[in-house]
Amino acid sequence: MNYSHSFAQDLSILLKTGMPLHAALELQYQHHPDTLFKATLGNLLSVVLDGQPLSEALRQHPNLFGSYFIGMVKSGEASANLPSVLSRLASQLDRDIKLKKQVTSSLVYPTILVTVMFISLIIIFSVVIPQFAELFESYSERLDLATRAILSSAYFFEQWGAWMLLGSSVIVLGAYTYLKKQGKSLSQWLIVNTPYVKELYAEIDYSRFSLSLSNLLDSGIGQIEALQIASQSVSIEAHQKQVAALEANLRNGQTLGSCFPALHGINPLYAHSILSAELAGELPKALEHVATRMEENVTEKAARLAQIMEPLLVIILGSVIGVIVYGLFSSLQNLGNFSF
Repeated sequence: MNYSHSFAQDLSILLKTGMPLHAALELQYQHHPDTLFKATLGNLLSVVLDGQPLSEALRQHPNLFGSYFIGMVKSGEASANLPSVLSRLASQLDRDIKLKKQVTSSLVYPTILVTVMFISLIIIFSVVIPQFAELFESYSERLDLATRAILSSAYFFEQWGAWMLLGSSVIVLGAYTYLKKQGKSLSQWLIVNTPYVKELYAEIDYSRFSLSLSNLLDSGIGQIEALQIASQSVSIEAHQKQVAALEANLRNGQTLGSCFPALHGINPLYAHSILSAELAGELPKALEHVATRMEENVTEKAARLAQIMEPLLVIILGSVIGVIVYGLFSSLQNLGNFSF
């Protein structure tokens, strides 16, 4: 379990009461229930007592506290506003957790259906149909086309199923190895090349980026530094490159708001609303509103995808099983071995 969210939330509350950082860390260390994270808190406390800032202590635990988390803490230290920044960070992490849960819960049932469909087909082709094949062996010339096709499919699966599985595994492993050598991720390649899914993940990334940028700017961080830190909240490589281009344009004299329409994957309406808000001096607020709207879009799209997939998968599975049952039992009826 990752305790980074509760750590930021609790530390923010303690620091806002005026408690020194080392005392707040010691209090968390004494009362934290998890043994492993308690050891991490002990290490953080030790580094802070040695005179190092909290961001440097967190940097020793990159698996627990990502680069964005550390960047936010560092910005809070630089602006002497660490309690407020930690509170914003905890709030953002909470929103991320809720969004992931909403998306995951929307896709759980379709995933179960896909799994059941494949398991059912494997059982049918490897166990059920071969038993009918023995029965039909003496009557192969009298079987109709549908039954012969079903029996041939089962025979093909029996003879080549293991090889097909092995071949598929080799292809996936080869693609994974090739992309890894190119410095790319197979999962990210699938995301950016799958229709609908790529739009979904674009909104997830840019909602997180917009909210991060809003929090940083509202904390008094400069735009370029805020962009650098907020970019670490983006997970997909293609989106990271676009965000890096924003920084380059900003350094070349463009305003931050004028850079947003160039982002592919963000609604042009949202991008232009950010530009208008910047001219009105309301950039952080507009970024937060845009992030909220994109989070709502992600939830709606995930739910819509589940609504489409669920009946579609049921229809596919039912149709396949229906064709198999019809093919087998119609031949049984024709042969006089089965009667309704």
